[in-house]
Amino acid sequence: MAGVSSEGGRWPLWWPDRALEIADGIVEAAERAAAGDAEGFEDEITGMAALPHGQPVTALSGIVTELFEAAHPDGIGADDVRAILERTVAGAQWYRGDLVGPLVVVLTGALGSAPEDAPPVPEFERIAAAVLAAATLASRARVPLTVVVRSALAEIARAETVESP
Repeated sequence: MAGVSSEGGRWPLWWPDRALEIADGIVEAAERAAAGDAEGFEDEITGMAALPHGQPVTALSGIVTELFEAAHPDGIGADDVRAILERTVAGAQWYRGDLVGPLVVVLTGALGSAPEDAPPVPEFERIAAAVLAAATLASRARVPLTVVVRSALAEIARAETVESP
């Protein structure tokens, strides 16, 4: 991943290194995606996929859910999900992997309705699809991705603090 830092005050100084890695990885991957830099995007996703199982996916699930709510404050229907899916795929023509299947799992999972019979999605593909969906939703909601990343990771930290004595 590009580098762990809170330079420029992007991330809170109290965040642990792992949270910084995830936050930087998500934002860097989204920036690479916007530039159509397939190799750079894949490098960022590979770095996040190497982190302990589930951590980037947990963060991205919160981010995608929060962005869905911001982009569709009056509720989310099947047409909204389809439009985000189509926009995300259209904006990632440069992406070399399978995108549609993982996107369906990510988007429906963010809404709490992932199909039980869906085939398992490899970690790399799940993270890639979630980052691309988050970038699309952030653009649709006109919300800087960094703002939502900060909010979602702060919520995870808060929840972990409440769960751990």
